[in-house]
Amino acid sequence: MKRTQVGLISLALFLTGIGLRLPGLSGYLTPDEHLWAGRTAQFMLALGNQDWRATNTSGHPGVTTTWAGSLGVTLRWLFDRPADAASLRAMAESLAADTTSLAYLPWLRLPIILLCAVGGVLFFLLSRRLLGDAVAVLAALLALLDPFWLAHSKIIHLDALLTLTVTLAWLLLMLATRTHRRALYVAAGIAIGLGILTKSPALALGPLMVGWLLFDRFSATAHARGERRWLTAFGDTIVDCLWVGIPAALVITLLWPAMWVAPLDSIRRVLGLMGTYSQTGHELGNFWLGQAVASPGWPFYGAVILWRTTPITLIGVVLALVSTLVGQTGRSGGFSRFRTLFSLPQKPTEASNPMTIVDVRRALWGLWLFVAWYIVILSLGDKKFDRYLLPVFLTLDLLAAFGWVALVVWWQRRRNASTVSARLRPPRAWYALISVLLIVQGGLVYAAAPSYLTAYNPLLGGMRTARQVMLVGWGEGLEEAAAFINEREGASGARVSSWYGCNVFAPFLHGDLTDICYETPTPADLYREDIDYVVTYVNQIQRELLNSDVAAQLGAPLYIVRHAGVEQAWVYDWPKPYVHTGDRTLSDGWRLMGWEISPQDPGTNAIRLTLFWDQGALTARTDPTQPVTAWIKDATGEVWAVVEAVVTGEENTVPGWSGEPDIVQPITLQSPPGLPPGVYRVEVAPFAAQSTDLSEIIVAPQRLSDLTANPDMARALNLADADVRFGDELALVGYEIVPSDEETIVDLLWAVEKTPATAYKTFLHLVDADGRIAAQQDSCLGGATQDAACSPMTGWSAGDVIRQRLRLPLAQGEGQFYVGLYHPETEERLPLSAGEQVVPDGRYLLPGLNPESAP
Repeated sequence: MKRTQVGLISLALFLTGIGLRLPGLSGYLTPDEHLWAGRTAQFMLALGNQDWRATNTSGHPGVTTTWAGSLGVTLRWLFDRPADAASLRAMAESLAADTTSLAYLPWLRLPIILLCAVGGVLFFLLSRRLLGDAVAVLAALLALLDPFWLAHSKIIHLDALLTLTVTLAWLLLMLATRTHRRALYVAAGIAIGLGILTKSPALALGPLMVGWLLFDRFSATAHARGERRWLTAFGDTIVDCLWVGIPAALVITLLWPAMWVAPLDSIRRVLGLMGTYSQTGHELGNFWLGQAVASPGWPFYGAVILWRTTPITLIGVVLALVSTLVGQTGRSGGFSRFRTLFSLPQKPTEASNPMTIVDVRRALWGLWLFVAWYIVILSLGDKKFDRYLLPVFLTLDLLAAFGWVALVVWWQRRRNASTVSARLRPPRAWYALISVLLIVQGGLVYAAAPSYLTAYNPLLGGMRTARQVMLVGWGEGLEEAAAFINEREGASGARVSSWYGCNVFAPFLHGDLTDICYETPTPADLYREDIDYVVTYVNQIQRELLNSDVAAQLGAPLYIVRHAGVEQAWVYDWPKPYVHTGDRTLSDGWRLMGWEISPQDPGTNAIRLTLFWDQGALTARTDPTQPVTAWIKDATGEVWAVVEAVVTGEENTVPGWSGEPDIVQPITLQSPPGLPPGVYRVEVAPFAAQSTDLSEIIVAPQRLSDLTANPDMARALNLADADVRFGDELALVGYEIVPSDEETIVDLLWAVEKTPATAYKTFLHLVDADGRIAAQQDSCLGGATQDAACSPMTGWSAGDVIRQRLRLPLAQGEGQFYVGLYHPETEERLPLSAGEQVVPDGRYLLPGLNPESAP
């Protein structure tokens, strides 16, 4: 293959690798990504603080992942900088505060994608040196379209980078022992050093690499003569090990700042985590052959190969195994035909690719050895997941490519063995076969996009049968469950309990998530947290981590997420005896089991609150006449309504979830007319006890016509008889005053004649007998802000009534109250008219509001 062809193929592989991984980067999450986002932030902050010890963020150790994540945050700083990010450090702090931020997610994943795309090209280049052009091209295409590899190479995690580094390290080492070029030994050392920096299982490759170096040197001297030949081979092996080991050690030391100041602690942490994984299974358990288990057995990783490879790769691996065994016996001359058909040089002296039949045979056994060694090492540990075996999948793709090429060689030999020559080109059937293989492989990838996590081998029944054998589902699909809830009425206030809740589900939910993450809540837990929806997940069910009492109370699911024909997530309504539930002990004898709040009555402004108290606790009270206080408050804590009420003692006719009938207490809260529209809180407390939040209520805009239609409300408001207008936009139609020893509260009721064109501020003056302003309060109309930058009142429309509250921090005294409006920027007062009279100074005297005579 010419250099131009190699370059074009490499470029095509790189661009296609990126293109397959970019779609849907922020569309889903996996459970561990928030950990690596947080560790990336910690790593960046540690670098900024020159706190080298703090760069030891994990025992994995995950250093390449945190470097990649740091690059992603830096790329966002350069190309998509948030408006509130004053520095790169501020972005790291922002990420640390919200490790599941969907705004950061694609940028954190992007460097992993780029590294894997580059690694795919290197895999192609090394494969062609190892097994020739035809095998390398097909292997690169199979790897490019390997859904298991794709799935993990587009998330911020460890396994994709570990796969890349250990695979390249092994290929480089095999090439190094073939050519004995020192540069290849060094490159293999760098690759394995990066692998160790990524994840501790790369250390298991060390003994295999040493063994391979020993085999290389001792096999070379097996037929040599002389008494010192074995000593020479041993010495050469030591030198080879140094050429690999020193670059690996340098890479580990240079790229991991924690090694500069605390090497022993860093190494101890890595080895400690390895020991933990080898001796204990996952804390949440596992699933194997239809049962929840602590750890799967030895055959587990064999099943992973069967279900996680594609049909093309699995069949190719079988063909490669057959070809390897047949080629070893020499009964068919298969390797010889392989060499001639695909233009492998017959003489090792040819510089373009010094490969012989022996080299091909040795490379194949080296690849098989790598796969077998890694499977055995992983099987020794108790903690087993399918993704742990990902590092062998590129090697399996390479073996599969060889198997398919060997099949074509066999077919060509059967067709016309006598015409095969050293210069024979691959037959047309070869190109047809590649096309078919790529179409099948590409179809499997397309069906599992964009996460690729749901791809399982259809030859074995795909995900349907895989669900009966091993854990399936790694968070994909929960974003669809969240989207379903988001579209339902009242979703913004919905409370949800979900598996993988805090780190996968929450970023996609518009409502509130109960932060149970991996807990197994009981019905009492769900009632206590006032849950509206329960979302379950497939591997939660497989592990039997759904509480049986909760499962018994779930009805038919509202929505089911299906992937590859398998149900992955279920959304349920959580049945409750009341609209809101919550086991809250507010004080001795006061155990609140639930509550209901009716919408505000537009005619009377009444809000009905119903409290359900535990009967047994109420009976034990020392003072049965003790009242309960209820409030309506805004976000600042301002009280807009308050009432005290004594428990009536009426028994609930429908038993509550506490196990016995509850005591019902109805309370009516009267919100003031013209309350600014928005979100308010309802709070309750027994007398003199700490208050507790119940729920939020939404107050809608109120119309002047509704107030004037209710005579009782109009009298209670002191609606102004005079026609008091400020410009042609606003009218003062009512007021209330609440004097006290510490301050005077004045509520003004404004009616909108037409939507104000700009923002206005209100002034309230207390003028003494000499005409001097004794006290003053200015406030943005509508209460938007207290400074000059008032917000425009674009949400107001003609006919709306808005209440405005002003406070004067002084006791009652002699004087009169004046009110007016002005432009915040120019301080020009709005023209004022009262009835048919124009008030020159723009101040309106509030009738009857002399502090001494006010009610």
